[in-house]
Amino acid sequence: MTANKTNFPFGSGKVVTVKSHQKEFLKAFKVTGGQAFLLIALENGRRSFLVDIDEYLISEKQLLANGRKSFPLVWLEAFEVDQANGIVDYRKNIIEYFN
Repeated sequence: MTANKTNFPFGSGKVVTVKSHQKEFLKAFKVTGGQAFLLIALENGRRSFLVDIDEYLISEKQLLANGRKSFPLVWLEAFEVDQANGIVDYRKNIIEYFN
């Protein structure tokens, strides 16, 4: 989760949002047939996004190459998941995402 309301930073220095070992694990897990994704929450959980690890890594690489340091909200909105009364039904959203 990030307190940012308009982007999800890649992180740098001491504060890295998704660490390299986490990315490597998710990539390896997906190669074995698992479903690997990130659940990203903005604005103290008011908005949540389910992003496939491949999509995350490809886009992160492209954005970094273009000098960006974060995923803009407009990019994240394509992956927004439904919330009812501020509660994310992760199971429902994951099933819908992968069907």
